[in-house]
Amino acid sequence: MSDHNYGVRYTVETGGFEKEELRKAGDGGCDALILCSIVREGNDPHEGGVSFCWFNIDGREHGPAEDALEIPGTQLFQAWSLWAKDLSEREDLPLWQRKILQNAFDDVRMYITNIEG
Repeated sequence: MSDHNYGVRYTVETGGFEKEELRKAGDGGCDALILCSIVREGNDPHEGGVSFCWFNIDGREHGPAEDALEIPGTQLFQAWSLWAKDLSEREDLPLWQRKILQNAFDDVRMYITNIEG
């Protein structure tokens, strides 16, 4: 058994939650969720191994999270391209990485514009 102490704890519930109910409980709410769970070896994020686990849940079906629907691919793609745009503006990334991200966003936008226009 590992002696790893996790820095974040999370749970995900699906259901029909009203804004007031969430506010009173101090919880957040959304219609769908994309989560990347990151586990690091060691305390320095720049050293050691890193494990990533991605999952997504679409809250249209109410029931146990493990039975939830996945987010439609088109919405995942939209979220990914917008995340690329946000990351392209992060000053803590090297310029070459920001340029790759900006180019990816620009390519997606240009392609969508040409298809829809």
